[in-house]
Amino acid sequence: MGWWPFSRRSQPARHPWDLSATVLAWSEGDVWTVRDAVAGTLVSGATGSGKSSGSGARIAKSLLQSGFSGLVLTAKPDERAQWQA
Repeated sequence: MGWWPFSRRSQPARHPWDLSATVLAWSEGDVWTVRDAVAGTLVSGATGSGKSSGSGARIAKSLLQSGFSGLVLTAKPDERAQWQA
């Protein structure tokens, strides 16, 4: 029955890309929503500080689990295998 608002459920169904839907909970009360994802996210830090393997990987995994797809572009050839895994 999907997201159609006139389904016969007891409560109205939500659209699957509801902008207020939580994609990732960083901690209790600190959530990252679909709205945050489509508005833009910047992860910054020094070289080797774990941007790709830490927060970047957690964001990417959460997006994939929520039904999104994506494209990852890297400057370092060795990062390809990490992202494919």
